[in-house]
Amino acid sequence: MQFIALTSIGIENLLVEELTELGAEVSKQTVGSVRFEADSLLAQKICLSSRFATRILMLIEETSSGRKRRLLFLCEIRSATPSGVEIRQPL
Repeated sequence: MQFIALTSIGIENLLVEELTELGAEVSKQTVGSVRFEADSLLAQKICLSSRFATRILMLIEETSSGRKRRLLFLCEIRSATPSGVEIRQPL
């Protein structure tokens, strides 16, 4: 299956290294995203452990020209804040 990992501009190389270390096969790197291939189990592992991806999308369909895509939103990676903990600005 093919996936697209979104990331902040400028750290795409770090995401490529991370995905490769986790076992994914990276096929394309663009500004703010990295396309890779993985099975569903590896994709879930990437969702849980990636430090550089902000979202993971699964590619469902793509036209031959590549201009039109159907993507399935797989996960959004948020900063790790323990549940029940409220972060407040100092007074």
